[in-house]
Amino acid sequence: AMKVDLRDEREFFGMKPYDSIDAICLYPQHGEAMDDYVTMLFPNRKKTMLYDETDVSFPVHIALLHPTEEEPFYFAYTVGMSAAPMVGTAEGMEGESLYSELCLLIPKDWFHASVEQGIAQSWPLQMMRALAKFPHANGLWMSNGFMLPNTEKEDSFSKETDYSGVLIVQFDGDLGHFTAHDGTLIKVLMPIPLYRDEMALFETIGGDEPAERIVALTKGSFIVAKDRPHATTDT
Repeated sequence: AMKVDLRDEREFFGMKPYDSIDAICLYPQHGEAMDDYVTMLFPNRKKTMLYDETDVSFPVHIALLHPTEEEPFYFAYTVGMSAAPMVGTAEGMEGESLYSELCLLIPKDWFHASVEQGIAQSWPLQMMRALAKFPHANGLWMSNGFMLPNTEKEDSFSKETDYSGVLIVQFDGDLGHFTAHDGTLIKVLMPIPLYRDEMALFETIGGDEPAERIVALTKGSFIVAKDRPHATTDT
């Protein structure tokens, strides 16, 4: 696995990657368990590790499993979000896991595979890293159905995309959760990138319908599309 470690000064979710976070990494082994678990689900794949800076207060690394012929997509996931529990304040969340990691399915042609720097600085991976830190930086609990704009002004994640927020979903079954070596239940959450008009609509309709609409537009695929139709238009 190649080490890539690059500073990126963009803000995601209203914070810079190097903002200090009060949360203490109590359980670094949870992230290692995530790494073991995903590698078991997707065996025999080349892996690139994108390590967080050594001087940040709450490091989150990104692992990228490369496409195969049978599964022609990258599987990206965080290693470190679950090192501390999120602060649970939501109603009806008794018995819910406060530990999570993130995953994302990325098209096989998204990156210029020969350019490791381009992979490290791509907005989906930088967005994932910031999103993994967001609950710890803000004392929040994040789960299925949680929606978050990139900034208060809903700026897009990068010049290359109109996506400017995310909707969090959690799958049923193997890709939705796992048990760490110490018995802790850890949720695996997936951010679905949203357009600005979708966030406005979903504020009003809420629930599971947004994810269903988007997946209908992507022909049942959860792989991030560089450019997909808007779920706000009647199709």
